[in-house]
Amino acid sequence: EKMQINSDIESVENGEQFLEAVKNNDEQKKLNKQIKIKSKTKVPVIVTHVVTSKNVHTGQKIEAQICRNIVINNVTVFKDGDRAVLNVMYSKKAGILGVPGKMTIRDGEVFDINGKEYKVDLEQILTGKSKLYPKILSTISLFFLWPLLFFALVRGGEAEVPTGTPIETLIRNNAVFVPVL
Repeated sequence: EKMQINSDIESVENGEQFLEAVKNNDEQKKLNKQIKIKSKTKVPVIVTHVVTSKNVHTGQKIEAQICRNIVINNVTVFKDGDRAVLNVMYSKKAGILGVPGKMTIRDGEVFDINGKEYKVDLEQILTGKSKLYPKILSTISLFFLWPLLFFALVRGGEAEVPTGTPIETLIRNNAVFVPVL
């Protein structure tokens, strides 16, 4: 009878070890599960601070955030609030005579939940408001009322990235994501 009890205890212990091994194997499978991220996968980002052609320069990087979870094969790859970086390819401040500011944002990087960087494609060309009245009044002032010439000093509007508005970026190349537990 003691042998039977010992045998039963051994069977239970072996069963628990087996269940533990299966559980560890399932976790290992999840860990080793590779998820393909296809090129052109959309990852929307937002700029959370004011960015204008007046306060950035050509070549500068703008910090942004991913604005929605991106789930592929039931796994969250990109998480809302994770880091993104956008590149300013061109920036020109607004000028006198009502000339508007201009800014071009092209390409950047997004980061997955593991912190791995992915290159993204985008192009956004922004232009401030043009002001026509300084041109008209300064032209009139040359002939009639020279004090109106000071209207020539009025600047156009600055180009501005709309804060909080999603900007669609696209993953540049096919990539592989491996979740980390």
